[in-house]
Amino acid sequence: MNKEVKAIAADEITDHYDDHELALLYLKAGDLDRALEHAMHEYKCHLKNIDVNENVALVYYKRGEGEGSEVPGGGAE
Repeated sequence: MNKEVKAIAADEITDHYDDHELALLYLKAGDLDRALEHAMHEYKCHLKNIDVNENVALVYYKRGEGEGSEVPGGGAE
């Protein structure tokens, strides 16, 4: 795990973190499961935020689940 992820992960204990940023850091570090976990937590809180939706899509794409995949509970409203 790289230094950025370790520093941010240490903050998880105190709940001072941003799931969007954590998802991007874990994605960069190659930890796709943790990236998805944080991306989906942020998605559930901010369904209509374009940046959050893009982040979820990017994680699914990197996991090889991009084409034909649907975000659980998602969809246009």
